[in-house]
Amino acid sequence: MGRKKPRAPSSAGNPSGGTLGDLFRAAGVEAPDLPPEDTPTDAQPAPTAWPGRVVVRRERKGHGGKTITRVERVPESLGREAQAKALRSALGTGARVHGEDLIVQGDVVDRVATWLHAQGV
Repeated sequence: MGRKKPRAPSSAGNPSGGTLGDLFRAAGVEAPDLPPEDTPTDAQPAPTAWPGRVVVRRERKGHGGKTITRVERVPESLGREAQAKALRSALGTGARVHGEDLIVQGDVVDRVATWLHAQGV
């Protein structure tokens, strides 16, 4: 049996061929009044312990066939060695600093992401 090819999206559900917004406007549904994005609001998110954004990804290449979890963009101001030590004790796995990244032994992306979320990332 051969694989089925995915179908191209049809316009059967959207006879006008427009966007979803066009359909809402045609149905008389109005968008709520939202403040412009550059306007500051009173409900600003609280600052996190880790400024900026970190990337958690799984790698195998260049590690002798072993799977590792890499945490990228860890700020130096928080002490990368201290964060690696906290990861080691929290997850029960090896963790080290490699340049600006933390390397965690094993395929533990979900556990690392959960730990980072609990830390305020």
